[in-house]
Amino acid sequence: QKKLWKKRQAQEAASRIPPRGKKVLLVYDFEAQSLAGWNKIKLPTPEALEFVTSPVRGGRYAARFRLRKKDKIVATGKRAEIERLGVASHGETYWYGFSIYVPADWKPDHLDEVVAQWNATADIARGENERRSPPLAIRIEGSNWRITNRWDEREITPPGNEAPQKTLWVGGLDKGRWVDWVL
Repeated sequence: QKKLWKKRQAQEAASRIPPRGKKVLLVYDFEAQSLAGWNKIKLPTPEALEFVTSPVRGGRYAARFRLRKKDKIVATGKRAEIERLGVASHGETYWYGFSIYVPADWKPDHLDEVVAQWNATADIARGENERRSPPLAIRIEGSNWRITNRWDEREITPPGNEAPQKTLWVGGLDKGRWVDWVL
């Protein structure tokens, strides 16, 4: 039963079927080999992002992000990422689905690596810390996936003060195959 359920979940994520009774609001794929629709592009070099035909989860193209130790600092850190702003509204429920492929020959860094994240918008007018870690992130740490959460019960997180990080889930890293995520 559990195996069938996992297979169905993977099929739904792959075919972009939202949870029962929900409609798809946004779909971003790389079939046009373009970053149209993404608000921010943070790449250390143009080669850090490449549209590839293999490996591909669905369709004809995937985006491969590559970050090397020698790459320059971008937006206060080592990163190769794209960002979409203004997707969600406060008080609403949303589902996000995507797939990540970690090559079989990938070697872990000595620090954990964020591979997907959701950021909140700081209320700067009220003195909230603009630079902070993501409230929700999927990371690779050694040979594991790790989902983390940062939450501060105070109404305003002051500058220089970071909310504590909590690990919500840890699971073995699957290298050399696509992993479907639905949150």
